[in-house]
Amino acid sequence: MQDVPSLFIKAGNANLYRKENPMKLANVVTKTVVMLVLVAMCLIPLAAQATFWPYSFTFYDVTTTEIQTPPRAKSDNDTNWWIRIYDNGVNTISRTNVLGVRMNFSLNADGSKRSFASKYQPFNSYMAEGTEYPIPYIYYVKAGDLMVLGAKKDDSSSSSMVLRVSGDYAP
Repeated sequence: MQDVPSLFIKAGNANLYRKENPMKLANVVTKTVVMLVLVAMCLIPLAAQATFWPYSFTFYDVTTTEIQTPPRAKSDNDTNWWIRIYDNGVNTISRTNVLGVRMNFSLNADGSKRSFASKYQPFNSYMAEGTEYPIPYIYYVKAGDLMVLGAKKDDSSSSSMVLRVSGDYAP
């Protein structure tokens, strides 16, 4: 018996061979792979992207605290909030001119005055372009909660220079 090329398939018990179309087999494989990829994409939940909002603060002393208004709704269920500090030629943040930030609830559940939702975090330098710094919440915060960014010139600042800082944040 002679070797049968792989493009030929034996038809039943007969010694008859028919040629199989290789393109038809390639189409079946391609369609199967595409369907498997589509099914996998449907099963994998997509992560919500946080919405970033701009902020800008100017501080003349270490006693003033400001909040960025209006309150912003948290857009995801991440356990962190994120901040970016721009090196735009106007900001004056440095090792001696330190920014401190904290995320706050806009209002408590009972409507009383706002309270903090994250730890206080000092910054003394810019971030690389496109870099976000995560700050963990210390209380449960869910998508839709109204949040405000609180900031101040940190007490560790030894510079008497005005602190100007801007960037964006995602509650």
